[in-house]
Amino acid sequence: MTAFVTLAGVYNTPDGSSDFGAERSRDRESMTTSRALDQFLASVEKRAFKIAQLGLRNDDDALDAVQDAMMKLVQSYGTRPEEEWRPLFYRILSNRVRDMQRRRTVRGRIMAWLPMGTMDDDDDAFDPIAQAPSPDATPAKRLELD
Repeated sequence: MTAFVTLAGVYNTPDGSSDFGAERSRDRESMTTSRALDQFLASVEKRAFKIAQLGLRNDDDALDAVQDAMMKLVQSYGTRPEEEWRPLFYRILSNRVRDMQRRRTVRGRIMAWLPMGTMDDDDDAFDPIAQAPSPDATPAKRLELD
């Protein structure tokens, strides 16, 4: 499993205040929060990956789901108290896994209607229009009409 990138740049953005003392205090609070958030994300990443892997049955999709859940937690709920992070994170992760399963189901339904042809040979490429039935009457149908 590949390591996840830290998200310090996302939740350590300056707010543009001019009060230096208050800014230093906010910097210390944000550093404490960012460390706590980093520790929390590091503590749940393996279990979250396993949960996503079981739900999606694909390692790449599982990594995407975990990464999206982590980003959403940091961006939307990073300022919440630490005891709320765990349930929020797992709810975000389960919603993301469910969304990816739905998307896969819809794509499977749509792609099932598309013809499967060989794309390797340009000369013998599958042409769905050529395979469609002709609106003209077949010889048997013409004989029947006569």
